[in-house]
Amino acid sequence: MKVYGPYTRKDGRQHVIIHENGKRKTVSYPKYLLETKLGRSLLPHETCDHIDNDHTNNSLDNLQVLTRSDNSKKQMAFKPAEKAYFVCPECNKSFYKSMRYVRHNNITQKKAGPFCSRACAGRYSQRLAKTYRGGKPNPRYSGNTPE
Repeated sequence: MKVYGPYTRKDGRQHVIIHENGKRKTVSYPKYLLETKLGRSLLPHETCDHIDNDHTNNSLDNLQVLTRSDNSKKQMAFKPAEKAYFVCPECNKSFYKSMRYVRHNNITQKKAGPFCSRACAGRYSQRLAKTYRGGKPNPRYSGNTPE
């Protein structure tokens, strides 16, 4: 087994390249250090975590093994959710929504939304398509109002 590195990426994190049995594998440097210290590979549900949340501090006393769920909980507590104020494009109701539930791509492409509810999102898409249930005309949104 040959280990090359550590190499530093643009974001400041480090990785190593491992050649083993004719195969090449790229592993994060902190994970490699922790696996070497433990003498085993990390299990699929385990992850390498920086205790002080500084991803450039790769000292062994700063690394710990956490389950993926515990690591997610730690990151959520460390970085609280940012909320933003929106107006629903369908019903014009004003509401606050956590930014982690708002799709960034939709905002940058100036698509409609976010909506206050799934019902408003469905009504909006039906109104745009002017059809429902397999392409049948929707009399409610076709523009032809019954008399």
